[in-house]
Amino acid sequence: MAEIDAVIFDMDGTLINSIPVFLVAYEKVLEKDLGLTPEESVIRKQFGKSSRDIISSVLDELKVDPRSVDVDAVLADVRKEFADHIKEIIVLPGVFDLLEKLEGEYPLGLATSSRKYYADRILHNFDLKDYFETVVTADDVMRAKPAPDIFLKTAERLDTEPQRCLVFEDAVHGVMAAKSAGMKTIGVATGSSTREELEGVPADAVIKTLKDFDVRILK
Repeated sequence: MAEIDAVIFDMDGTLINSIPVFLVAYEKVLEKDLGLTPEESVIRKQFGKSSRDIISSVLDELKVDPRSVDVDAVLADVRKEFADHIKEIIVLPGVFDLLEKLEGEYPLGLATSSRKYYADRILHNFDLKDYFETVVTADDVMRAKPAPDIFLKTAERLDTEPQRCLVFEDAVHGVMAAKSAGMKTIGVATGSSTREELEGVPADAVIKTLKDFDVRILK
C-alpha cells in the first residue's frame, strides 16, 4: 500500500452497527407518513449519503415527486424513530483495538454523513471522541457523499495530502467519495454494502470487520 500519513474513518456501519436501526426507522416512517413500502434494498443502497439525499433518492426510485412530500417532516420522524432505538446500537468488532493501535502512529479523522448533534452523541456515548483529531460531519460541507468534499475537508484539517490518507468505509457511496478525493480505501463489510458491492466500486481492499485489518501493512 502507498505510504500513508493519516487515517480517516466513516462512522455508521464502520464503527457502530447503526445501519439496521436506521433501516427500520426509514421503513416505518416511509410507510406511516407516506404509505410507501419499498424493498429493503432500495433504502439500503442509498446509505452513505446524507439523510436528506437518502429520502430524495428513495422517492426518486419510487417515482414519487419530492415536491409532494414534506421532507423535513419525514426526516424529523425518522430521527424520532431512530432515537427511540438508539440503545440497540453497539460498537462493532475490532474498533477499539484498531483505534488504539493507530492512535499515536497516525493522525485520525472521522468523516460522517450524519449531522453533528448525532455524531457528537455517539462519540460521547461510546467513548470514541478522544481518538480523533478532527470530526467532519454533514453540517461542515455543501455536498455529501458520494461527492469527495467531506474527505477533502478532513484531510485539510489533518494537514495531510489526500493521496496520503487511508479511509475505512462500509458504504459504496463512501468509497466512491474517498476515491474521488484521491484516497486509498478499505471497504468494511459490516454496514450497508456487501463485500461484492464494495469490491465492485472498487475499494482498494475489502475486509469482513475491522478485526481483520493488519496494521503491519501500513509500515
